[in-house]
Amino acid sequence: MRKSVVVIVCTVFASITLNVIAHEGKRPGAQMREVVKQLSLSDLQKRQLREIMQTERHDNREERRHSRDEMRDIMRSLATTLDSDSFNETEIRELLERRERLSAEMKWQRAERQYRLYEVLDDNQRQALNAIMTVKRNARKDRIAEHVEVHPHWEERMLANSSVMQAFLTAEQQLIGTGDFSREAWESLYLQHRQAFIDSAVEMARQRFETLQSSATRH
Repeated sequence: MRKSVVVIVCTVFASITLNVIAHEGKRPGAQMREVVKQLSLSDLQKRQLREIMQTERHDNREERRHSRDEMRDIMRSLATTLDSDSFNETEIRELLERRERLSAEMKWQRAERQYRLYEVLDDNQRQALNAIMTVKRNARKDRIAEHVEVHPHWEERMLANSSVMQAFLTAEQQLIGTGDFSREAWESLYLQHRQAFIDSAVEMARQRFETLQSSATRH
């Protein structure tokens, strides 16, 4: 396999990880702990949140291990598929659909954590949480914009991917804030965006493939 393929595949998954945006490369719950530090919680609230996190770590440990193993298999398969003279969209789409199935569960776990946090907070703290999450989303967009400046030929696709995810996260936060949050309601929202996640990931893979082919031609 060409060494450049590995680099390209890693970039593809870094970009596609926008679709798993909750963890941002951190351990599950790390983002929530960072947010909690910015809120004025009582001792009771802190105990409640510790119990939530301890339960989640215990309940999801095996599932997370399995997901990591499957994700590695998908990455290897994607690298092999991209190391070709033609773009096999059918195979790539199948791989990215497998990846999105894993991603969906990760998205749900993040949303559920945020909702559990929301339940513990009072009204003022909830308003503060909403403001913090808005700032984090804006900061994420700024980071993408900075990356775009370094790689202008990826600009259109990266911004499109970001737009897809930002629309979902905004709708998700609104759902959490309504008080009608449930697995069923969340899945209904997710299914409205799922195809856009996959289509966007496929186009990002295509962009990376074309970049790889162009690089191979020059050398």
